Amino acid sequence: MEDLILSLDVGTTVIKCVLINTIGEERGVVEYHCGQISKPNGVVEQDNEELWNLVIATLRDSKARVTADQSIRGIVLSTQGGSVIPVDENFMPTNHMVTWLDSRALPIVQAWSKDGTSERVRQISGWSPQPGLPFSVIAWFQRNDPDTFKKTRYWLPVNAFLNYRLTGESSTNPSMAAEMLLTDIRTCEWNQELCDIIGIRTDQLPPVFASTAVVGELTEQVCQQTGLPQRLPVFQGGQDHSAEALVLGVLGSDQGFLACGTAWVINAVTQHGNVGQIPPQMDLNFHVIPDLWIASQFLGGFGAYPEWMQKQFWENQTDSKKRENRFALMNQALSEHNSLDPGLLFLPLNGSAFARNVPPGGGFTGLRLDHKAVDMTRAVLETSAFEVRWALESLKKEGTQIQQLWMIGGAARSPIWPQIIADVNGVTVSLTTYSHGPAMGAAMLACLGLGIYQSVEECAQYFKVQKKEVHPDLSLADFYQKKFVKYQKAIQEIDW
Repeated sequence: MEDLILSLDVGTTVIKCVLINTIGEERGVVEYHCGQISKPNGVVEQDNEELWNLVIATLRDSKARVTADQSIRGIVLSTQGGSVIPVDENFMPTNHMVTWLDSRALPIVQAWSKDGTSERVRQISGWSPQPGLPFSVIAWFQRNDPDTFKKTRYWLPVNAFLNYRLTGESSTNPSMAAEMLLTDIRTCEWNQELCDIIGIRTDQLPPVFASTAVVGELTEQVCQQTGLPQRLPVFQGGQDHSAEALVLGVLGSDQGFLACGTAWVINAVTQHGNVGQIPPQMDLNFHVIPDLWIASQFLGGFGAYPEWMQKQFWENQTDSKKRENRFALMNQALSEHNSLDPGLLFLPLNGSAFARNVPPGGGFTGLRLDHKAVDMTRAVLETSAFEVRWALESLKKEGTQIQQLWMIGGAARSPIWPQIIADVNGVTVSLTTYSHGPAMGAAMLACLGLGIYQSVEECAQYFKVQKKEVHPDLSLADFYQKKFVKYQKAIQEIDW
């Protein structure tokens, strides 16, 4: 009999369940897309009932794939962090889920930045307030929607809401709790001082348990809706990026990973919960493994740049109207064009992550009439690598030197971009084609919770993703050192 884990990965737009056996082999994937509700004034929400119905459908379809010689041992969750669902005393929602993409609380966050509140929040929680994160969203409801605020008994991260629907028990885990910005980043306890700022109590937040802990067993109703067996345990799991770090083996202080979706986020492992020992631009979250933390920083929306580049620079370079053909032409030109320009720089369209007061907009500096589309394209790609280098050098000053950097997401599939990241930063870049990392990492947590493995090291011998390494061209080290200094100077000259 083959034992299976149903690993439920609840992202912002995709709900998926990956069937994984207890030696790390994938046995199937079911996924559905979940819509968003966008309204004026920066509102970005999701329908809680649509989300729940998709979770049920995903589990039901996953159960249908289980054969007679397979047995389900448990369910585990990896979920999007930073979104919040307000519910009443009966755990019925009082509002749609407010996602991390929401920006209605921007004026509140701006005021906090000026009066010192943001810095105090970061000192305790490890995070600077951001408009879409629960701390700011709850404050918005307190000030702008008092009826909903009063009706709300509990403020739940996504996994705590789903845990309640699955088992009748609402609880969360450290990596999800931290993105509420209401925990003490050293102890993982809800902090009353932070709650006081936004007018709530610590008993309005769910209990926090280890990522390997059992939430509870599936309710009879869920078993009837999905066909899943009774007494099936549900495990805590973790925030999606933190869970993925586990299966990638990012557990040491010399390792990091670059999440390359539309948003690029640099992440590095630390062995302390001291926010004073990480760069001021970074936030601090819990790893899914006890006594480890992950320092992270949003670098920019570089994932949107390839589409912009091919429209701006490559649309007229070919007669083909097919998008994939234009991308192929762009990549071919980059691979064949070996001339590196020391003077052509691109400044990020939304500003550098290391400049506080850059006006909106970006563009090229050092652009000449003889520059071609390929030169401008390489300059744009180099910019993302310079921002990564700036972050890594900031970490180095605080005592964390990254030697190996995983690159995950869309940009990691580029035949060119990872090499530029490696060359500019002088680090080995690790890549994988496996696309269900959060689910695989969560399945590891379930196996540890079941006692199948006694340690992370033992579990990691079986749960692995295929890895390809991209090594830096050391002959370019001096060139990129000088160009990086020029990039920093260009950014600083427009930062006031």
